Amino acid sequence: MGPNRPRPATSPTSGSGVDLTKPTARIVSAQQGVESEAGQLIISWQADDKMLAARPVSLSFSQARGGPWLPIAAGLENTGRYAWPIDTRTPPKLYLRLEVRDEAGNVGVHETTEPVAIDQSQSNRSHPIGRPVSQSQGR
Repeated sequence: MGPNRPRPATSPTSGSGVDLTKPTARIVSAQQGVESEAGQLIISWQADDKMLAARPVSLSFSQARGGPWLPIAAGLENTGRYAWPIDTRTPPKLYLRLEVRDEAGNVGVHETTEPVAIDQSQSNRSHPIGRPVSQSQGR
């Protein structure tokens, strides 16, 4: 054989292979907005992964710890912050859930362990409440 003979297979580099690692996800805070952000719950989070999906963040809420979860917003960019308009139908106490997806489909999940209190006197009257969403595989 000449110089073009087949070479033995090489081992994968550190950048290849199957990604089995879930993104990190953590709700940092949830506080009602003031002044120009009155009538909104300001939700802050941290999320990280080497290969986050495009628009990887979804937020949900529940009246009970552990669900069932109702959507707040999905397909958010990983900005670390979302201003959720609240209204009189928003429960006075609720739990929050953050889901973060990577390009391999892994999901990192964080749920608040203590309820967030909502002051209904500062609510926005036009926000619709969503429908239940299924539990994700991220736990």
